[in-house]
Amino acid sequence: MTHNSAAVKPKGPAQPKSFNLEVDLVDMKGKVVIVTGGNKGIGFEAVRHLLRAGTAKVYLGARSEERAREAIKALHDEGFGQGGKSEVIWLKLDLSDPREVKKAAEAFLEKEGRLDVLRSLIFTCIVNNAADYISPYVLTQTLLPLLKKAAQEAQSDVRIVNVVSNLYAIVPTPVKFNKPEDFNIRYPYRPFPNAHRYGHTKLAMILWSRQLQSQLVASESLPNGITVLTLHPGAVDTFSNRAPPILRGLAKYAVSLFAVEPEMGAYTSVFAAASKKIREEHEMYQVDGGVYLVSKPVPGTRDELNANAKDDKLKENLIKITEEFLKRIGL
Repeated sequence: MTHNSAAVKPKGPAQPKSFNLEVDLVDMKGKVVIVTGGNKGIGFEAVRHLLRAGTAKVYLGARSEERAREAIKALHDEGFGQGGKSEVIWLKLDLSDPREVKKAAEAFLEKEGRLDVLRSLIFTCIVNNAADYISPYVLTQTLLPLLKKAAQEAQSDVRIVNVVSNLYAIVPTPVKFNKPEDFNIRYPYRPFPNAHRYGHTKLAMILWSRQLQSQLVASESLPNGITVLTLHPGAVDTFSNRAPPILRGLAKYAVSLFAVEPEMGAYTSVFAAASKKIREEHEMYQVDGGVYLVSKPVPGTRDELNANAKDDKLKENLIKITEEFLKRIGL
């Protein structure tokens, strides 16, 4: 006679063996996607890949209309997102101000009847910690009713994708999320203080994403749930094109020794947003607060988070001070 004294904790998904954009993406026809930072870098490339997969509407989130229009024209020139079954649309989104983010999200709620994928990225090394974390939080929480609506369909495959960074791991212990002022913590006695501040923000993104995934699993009776993913895109060359023309070739060569072009740098984002594997194994991707993905050895590889990122007390403190901060700014 045998018995189980305790339920066996489900394991995470098996590692992907390969990733091929041509065969490993779901059919995105009829789906609506938002990509923040979609006018350049890996955001732009993610938009391109998702349009190629047949996404009905991709909203390209950007603050500057001029830059958004330039990006959309470049996509149109390649035959993506105009006429036919797909379109790409500018979503005015100023992520530097959470109040403007709230307005943009509420306008989107009035305009659209569904949202299948929300992919958020803020990448700045001139760090505004509060906005870099709070703005994606506000955007997601405001759009959550629309994501839940899409998730009510029997064959739903709804995902929230937060692009973070492995720099979260350099944040020293003990981590402080005790009061709203801790969002703008400085590390004056650490080497590369801005990198530490950036990592602090990305740690907040991971903790919140894990809290959100756990909350959705516990409280929502949706056919396939909503999958919340965090990911590190790897080292991506988003800088060499900014070098003076005379030095650009040399800069590209130097950066290529450790970084990939944005087209490949977007692969992990696209895996998170549209891979068949996640749809087929969605329950495994939703357990234990969700999954953290990296780009190597294969885009979409599941990686272990450190103790800070899995600290339940830190997670609770973070959500508490997040709500306090939002009250302070009238949200």
